[in-house]
Amino acid sequence: MVCHFSSAASDLSGPSKAIPLRLTTPSNACYTPSAHGRVQQYWKHFGDYGTVGLEVVLSVLAGLLGGRWLDKKFHTDPWFVFLGLAIGIAAAVRALYRTAARAKRDAVSEELKQRQERKRFHERDDD
Repeated sequence: MVCHFSSAASDLSGPSKAIPLRLTTPSNACYTPSAHGRVQQYWKHFGDYGTVGLEVVLSVLAGLLGGRWLDKKFHTDPWFVFLGLAIGIAAAVRALYRTAARAKRDAVSEELKQRQERKRFHERDDD
């Protein structure tokens, strides 16, 4: 892929000259629809992984508040709070595990895509 950029030296001396620049990876190329799609994908991942903290906090709080409510209802003061806390922590750990597994799957998928792009790029370069 060849992109044209103007050099900094030519910007100072007069009219800009377009210099062909061969890039080694297609992901560093000029703006393309696929590069725009990657940016949107990064924001999507940010939203997916950014909510895990909220999920952890809400899981633990729901367990604690549910346990407290049950303790007040059945007059069994600390027992349901401990049970609710344990359930909330287990739910939080499960959320973290699911997120880590999804991140690993996404990383492997992205690595495979990049390998295929590099292979196609180098095959095109050899022709």
